[in-house]
Amino acid sequence: MYTEETEINYIKQIIEDIITITNSISNNSDNVKVSASIGAVIYNNNDFSIKDASNKLEISLSNCIRKGNNKYEIYNEKYEPHINIESIEKSIESGAITLYYQPKVDVKSKKIKGVEALIRWFDEEYGYITPNKLIGFAENTGYISSLGRWIIRKACEEIKELNDTLGQRIDLSVNISPYQLEDEKFLNDIKDIVKEIGFDQELLKLEITENENMESIDKIHQIFKEIKSTGIKVSIDDFGKGYNSIDYIKNYNVDEIKIDKSLVEYLENNPLFIKSLINMIHTTNAYVVAEGVERKVEYDFLERMGCDFIQGYYCYKPMSFNHLLEIIKKDTI
Repeated sequence: MYTEETEINYIKQIIEDIITITNSISNNSDNVKVSASIGAVIYNNNDFSIKDASNKLEISLSNCIRKGNNKYEIYNEKYEPHINIESIEKSIESGAITLYYQPKVDVKSKKIKGVEALIRWFDEEYGYITPNKLIGFAENTGYISSLGRWIIRKACEEIKELNDTLGQRIDLSVNISPYQLEDEKFLNDIKDIVKEIGFDQELLKLEITENENMESIDKIHQIFKEIKSTGIKVSIDDFGKGYNSIDYIKNYNVDEIKIDKSLVEYLENNPLFIKSLINMIHTTNAYVVAEGVERKVEYDFLERMGCDFIQGYYCYKPMSFNHLLEIIKKDTI
């Protein structure tokens, strides 16, 4: 008789077979040792989404990797972290919540010209807690303003240290939630932080993702205008993924537009569209950044199309501040 346990055992057997096969792969006369770490998630109903599955797979894979090579982990609700404000603040204090940085590379010079700050949470009990879960909690509880201030302060402190140490002018991009824009103290808080730290505001970019919760066009235009009046720059993140992306080109005076990974993945099938899009963005004097670039063929294509900056695993994965410091130090020699 078919049961849920039967299904789980069947999946376990498949995974174990994969691990057995990968233990020793023969290449002519050589034996190449290959290990496997496999995460899995099982759905027994129609309550399924790619985003939810991806988050749960990250959790199960993270717990699997902690066990060592040739292990697997099937997602279990017990792995779901019980997030609250106290646990976040304790993790910030202990360093379990920290910032990683993904470099942004100038297409022509091949040099790192900027970085994007990305929050990371590595919990001793639950392993890797996804940014979506952390940010989602902060947005739903009204904690996003406090968390956002910490991110901006921490990022400005570290990138100022990097620039001062290496004599660089690396710019810093920080993701901003639409909910932060609704906070009347938002811009003043940022100005106070930048002034206190002594960070050059012209090197700071606020990345804003189009969202159904965004205010009217007039309201957004006013917010962007106020941000730019301080010398801080505005970047539109995930362009092409949102609801009215072309409106950002037509109606808003932004400094940078980041083309979403979903467009980059299909650029080879739509070369004229990508070229036209880049040209259209350039008519507004905004820079173009391509996100999610993972292959040389994508990099080369975007270079030919006139893209200004590249961000993605082909160039650099997100990294710790200390690793970033070493990378840029070598890059400047």
